[in-house]
Amino acid sequence: MVSVALTLLLSLFLFGKNFLNGTIDIHLHDTYFVIAPFRILLPMFFLVTFILYFIKELQNSFRRSLPNWILIITGLMLIIALTYLIKIFANFFTGGWTLYPPLSASGPGKIPDLTTAPVTKFITEFLIVVQIIVLTTMLFVTFRWGTEKRNKK
Repeated sequence: MVSVALTLLLSLFLFGKNFLNGTIDIHLHDTYFVIAPFRILLPMFFLVTFILYFIKELQNSFRRSLPNWILIITGLMLIIALTYLIKIFANFFTGGWTLYPPLSASGPGKIPDLTTAPVTKFITEFLIVVQIIVLTTMLFVTFRWGTEKRNKK
């Protein structure tokens, strides 16, 4: 319940009351994204839950099994949700390109370079860094959990 409350408060702080209207509007520099709220709120919920359980279990030295399993499953779900977000942001700028004049008119070897927008590149690289941090944290949790189990015996 604390995770849900913190997620709602955080989304109210970041997006205002717009996320309750059915869409989240993100304006970055000269790019405007309109995204369904569940696509942002679900990864945000997993992130808040992951951070809360990590801090809680860090205080308990990762001795308890059920919170550790919740932490690992939440981390896996967060990685999957972030992968889905990366796919969504990457599709904003890779599909639907129309080039004028057509490629056949430009002659052989003169194909223009279609690169992704800097905003998309920043967002996807940031989400990949978050995935790496979550994965590293999960490895740390499983290592500490294993050493605590070994020390019990």
